[in-house]
Amino acid sequence: MPPKIGFTVALFLFSGAFPSGVLAASACFAPPVRDAFDRSTSVVAATPLAISIVKSDAGQVQTVMWKVNESWKGKHHQISTFTTRNTWIAPVGKGQPWLLYLSGTEPYPIEATPCTRSRPLQDALLDARDLYKLLETLRRGA
Repeated sequence: MPPKIGFTVALFLFSGAFPSGVLAASACFAPPVRDAFDRSTSVVAATPLAISIVKSDAGQVQTVMWKVNESWKGKHHQISTFTTRNTWIAPVGKGQPWLLYLSGTEPYPIEATPCTRSRPLQDALLDARDLYKLLETLRRGA
């Protein structure tokens, strides 16, 4: 088999080893910090105080009460609390701070996927830095 055909066959077999969603997911990227900021109602760093999971007709519903550590946008200020609610179980651990880009009204849904910017704070330190820079730019009127 010529090398070019062999490579094509190997590539085809390799790509067939993965479910289509795995390859499709790799094409998903989180929006830039500024875009996520502009589209969000609130942007905060917050720590879960309480997590509850209740069974419902829709499956399980996770409700988390958060305490705000830092706020870049929205009505939630430091030490205030708010809630999120999802019909899927977000990988949130009590006491683990998150950077959350929230939209809508309380209780907010958490959108924590590779296509969003919400994530544990330890994985979002560059976002936090960029948010401080963005606020400084906005304060200067640029």
